[in-house]
Amino acid sequence: MIFIGAIAKDGFYLSHSFVNDRGNKVTQYNISGGGYARVEKYKDGFVVSNIIIEKENRGKGYAKKLYEDLNKESLKETGKTLQSIKRDSNNKIELSKEGRALWMSFVNKGKAKEISKNRFRFI
Repeated sequence: MIFIGAIAKDGFYLSHSFVNDRGNKVTQYNISGGGYARVEKYKDGFVVSNIIIEKENRGKGYAKKLYEDLNKESLKETGKTLQSIKRDSNNKIELSKEGRALWMSFVNKGKAKEISKNRFRFI
């Protein structure tokens, strides 16, 4: 798996993990060259809660590869597929324009589905 050890061939590496106030494990993966993704582990599948990719790393396929790998890990650990952000404490879903475009690319390839407005899940 690409997340274990030093900088892996795909440019991701495990930074750290912690338990949040909801009792879920959150893991941060750093992107070689700049950026990171935070993944919250729910019983019903992993959720990418935040992803930042530095401008010089955009368009290189890092997010796509990371999401695909996280989906495999989510299936392995929870039996459920990776999903986009969940509603916050104010019942809002904040998904960036770039995040929506990434998820729509998976939808268009038949790899994901939109389960509600701005909520996606791999199939």
